[in-house]
Formats: sequence, structure tokens, C-alpha cells
Amino acid sequence: MFIENADRQVIEVETKHERDIWRASWAPVFDVAPINPDSQHIRDRSTLRHIGKFVLTAVNHRSQVFRRSKRQVETSGDHICLNYCTNASTLYEFDSGPVFLRPNTLHVTDYAHTSQGIHYEGLVHGILFPRCVIGVEPSKARPAFSVERDSPIGRVVYPIFQNIMQDAFDGDPAELEFRLRRLAQLLSVLLDPTLPDAGQMKLLRRAQLHTICTYIDKSLHDFEFKPDRIYRKFGVSRSTLYRMFLPFGGVRKYIQTRRTQRAVLDLTMTPYARGAISKVSDRWGFSSESNFSRAVRQTFGVSPGSLAGAGTMKGFEDRLELNMDAWLSGASAPACTR
Repeated sequence: MFIENADRQVIEVETKHERDIWRASWAPVFDVAPINPDSQHIRDRSTLRHIGKFVLTAVNHRSQVFRRSKRQVETSGDHICLNYCTNASTLYEFDSGPVFLRPNTLHVTDYAHTSQGIHYEGLVHGILFPRCVIGVEPSKARPAFSVERDSPIGRVVYPIFQNIMQDAFDGDPAELEFRLRRLAQLLSVLLDPTLPDAGQMKLLRRAQLHTICTYIDKSLHDFEFKPDRIYRKFGVSRSTLYRMFLPFGGVRKYIQTRRTQRAVLDLTMTPYARGAISKVSDRWGFSSESNFSRAVRQTFGVSPGSLAGAGTMKGFEDRLELNMDAWLSGASAPACTR
């Protein structure tokens, strides 16, 4: 079976002709050959989907040998691959030595390297990232490495990877590209050779937190926006999200504080007129003008009326940004200084 449309390709091998198509489809990346082509225990099946500059793959295959030669490096060496073996194993032989990929393990391979090895039968999911998106120069090939799913780094990266792959072949392309670029940010940290494991973890968490904060800021106008949407979109658990936002008193408190801050900035830039406070309160999703007034007093110590029409207040906005940077760096100072 061979199915191809604008952004995806599905191959299921039942005949010699379909096996030739299978091998041709993988030729830019690997030369492959089945160890036992007559085995009926498992059918080879691959699904590929292109999302912008990224390629998503799901491959269920019988055992096969593979080779990645200089020809493939010239063709696809500008990519880095992140694989996850669900129930398969893979032996890579690089010039630097062997790497064995076990089930339930994330594996990063720089396609600037030649390699050969054996894929043992099973299911493998993968994502190909362009080097330019990750920020790794072509002249600086990275060694292959593996991360256990339940390791500290794996507990950060795997939920995001899984969140992408569960929608990989039928999800919205724009939404998937957003998630892929977020994962690329984390991958760039993993590939930084100057960082020890502790430094990688700190930067991974910081990059993840920064991305979630950016997403929250872009969603503040949505009155129905709740933490549940963050769990689904970012693949994090409630307890993890709570720990990440503990300096703000939890994610709900953070959303409320940011909504109040943005509403105040909006109010200061709105010419004073009857009903201005009520309009800003409604625009930013407060249930009533009195609730808005209470939130402003609790956060800034002043009434909304004293801020309405006060001008651009550029210095005030600058202090908000400085406090955000300080918090993301590890400080716990969520409110702006007056």
C-alpha cells in the first residue's frame, strides 16, 4: 500500500514493489535492507508528514540493517533527528564507537555523521529538525546520545515529544509547528556541549517556563482561558505546572496577575472618559468593575481611577519586563516595584 498527498506519505509493505518504494523513500536518509524479508511476523509500515521545515515519522518495521553513507550526509546532513523507541531497539555504529538505543529511550542523532547498524523490529517515532532551527552550525557535528524517558531530562522532553506525536499525522499544521519549534528550543539546550547535566536541566526548565509564559500572555484576551489548556498544549502534569509557577502562588495566580498588569497598561493608554474603566475591565475578562478595582488595588496599591488616562507610562512598563526577566532567572519578585 502506498498513499501520498500534499504533506504526508504512508507505505505498507506487502509486495516486492512496495518494498522498493519503501527503500526509495528512505534513500535520502538511510540505505535499508530487511534481515528476513520473508518474515510474516510484522509488516513494514512507515508514515511521514512534513510540517514546515520539520519531518514527523512513525515506522513499524521488521529487523533490518541500515547504512548512512557520505551520499546521505550530503543529502540530509543538515538535519538532527530525535527518535523514541516504543518497543524496538537499535544499534548504531559510529566512527566514534557504538550506541545502543533501548526501548523507552529518547535518542538524538546528528545526521552530519555517517553510521551503520541494525534496527530490531518494533515501533519507532521520530522528528527531523533542521540545524538552522536548533541553532547548530553544520561544521559542528554533535555526538549521538540517549536520554532515558524517566531520567530528569527525559521527564522534561518526553511529554512534549509525546504531545506532538499523538497529533502528528492528523493534527492542525500550525499548532504542530508551534509545538515543534518549542521542542527545538529545548533540543538546542541539550546539544550545547558546554553545559553539565545540572546546567542543562536548569536551562531546559527555564526555556519551557518562558515558552508557557509567552503562551499565557498571548491568551489573556481569551476569557475562557484556564490552566487545563496548558496541560494539554504543553504535555505537563498539574503537579509539574504548579511547581513551575510556585513563585507566583500557582499558575492561576500568575494568569490573574498578568491579566491585571496588562489591563492596567491598557487603562493608562486609554484617554480618560466616562465608562473607560468598565470597558477595560470587560476587555480583559474581569467579571465586574469592582473585581477589577480590587485586583488593581491588591497588585499595585492604587485605584484604577488614578491610573486612567495617565499616558504611556513607559517607565512603568519597563519595570514590569525587568521583573519578569528577574523571575525567570530564579528570583521570586512577581509584582512590579512602585
